[in-house]
Amino acid sequence: MSLWDVVFGRDRLKRPKLDALFTLPAAAVGLADGPGWSYAGRGGVCLKRVEGPAFREAVAELDGVAELAVKEFGGALTEADDEYGFRWYIVSDPDLSDLVNGLHAVAQVATERGFDGQLLAAVVRFADETAPGRPAGYLVYNYKRGSFYAFAPRAQKERDHAAELRVQAALEREIPWERDLGRWYPLWDCPV
Repeated sequence: MSLWDVVFGRDRLKRPKLDALFTLPAAAVGLADGPGWSYAGRGGVCLKRVEGPAFREAVAELDGVAELAVKEFGGALTEADDEYGFRWYIVSDPDLSDLVNGLHAVAQVATERGFDGQLLAAVVRFADETAPGRPAGYLVYNYKRGSFYAFAPRAQKERDHAAELRVQAALEREIPWERDLGRWYPLWDCPV
């Protein structure tokens, strides 16, 4: 931000930090040992919708290009809109490294198409190894802050804070971690 931006009270949007997502596959090995989380084969990229025909046209183009990019890494892509009006690009891939490549491809395409301001988060789903079939939670990557945090939802919109802190303890030295707990936003009813 320049001096003139400060004087006139202008804010510049931070460019999303795309590359830190690549630190996840190596770090995720520690999740099975500590908190008992294992990769569940799905992840997603969340985009904030904007009203207007230009956004609708661009999303249609983004859908096609993102699907080709994800298929290049061997994954499958679906799109969903949640109840809050966010657009989700959901990638399914049995290999975490390929999933991260697919998520990065979606984010890269969105950035190249001018939606870097709407790019919110990448989410990777994990299962609980101690209770098969039960979802453990998500690792959430905030593009604007360039950091990860854990989200462990439970029934009736409650969180398992202890599980989230165990994940933090296992990963905070391995990946860029969000230190401000107030920024660990819940993603209720996440379609991933």
